[in-house]
Amino acid sequence: MTDHTELKRLLDACRAENCNGSSEFGKAVGELFDVCTVETIADLVAENERLDASFKNFHRSLCARFGYYHDDIDWQRDQVSLEEHLATQFDHVSAEAGALRSQMEVVQRGAGQLKAENESMAAVLAGCREFIMSDAKVRHMLDETGEVSPLFPRRKAILASIDAATGKGEQA
Repeated sequence: MTDHTELKRLLDACRAENCNGSSEFGKAVGELFDVCTVETIADLVAENERLDASFKNFHRSLCARFGYYHDDIDWQRDQVSLEEHLATQFDHVSAEAGALRSQMEVVQRGAGQLKAENESMAAVLAGCREFIMSDAKVRHMLDETGEVSPLFPRRKAILASIDAATGKGEQA
């Protein structure tokens, strides 16, 4: 890109609101025409065509990225339709995200309920274990280590199931 600062300044000087009378306007236009060579105008046209092609490629890329038809001839007219298409895509994605958020909240509530039920069951099982051990002590079913003797395999199996369910069993 070429720096057109001087050209912009001269063009601005030609605007009616910046001129005091026709002689000042004529002088400003003369200075502008002195700078506006054929090469300058050709450079401006070439730069405009490069920018146009670059923007057209950007438009084509957006169309491809978001599944929208790119019209090579009327692509500039079609920009508003592309914007509407992108907005619709965004709305769909936002709606899907909202639905997923709602589903996640339901899952989290369910997980909270399951956790509460699990804690309640763990408390019940702890009470059952305590009762079984207390009953075994009264019936003299404990060995020298204070555990249910192997002579009572059914009672040992029940205690092992309770320990496994509450995560207090032997861990290999």
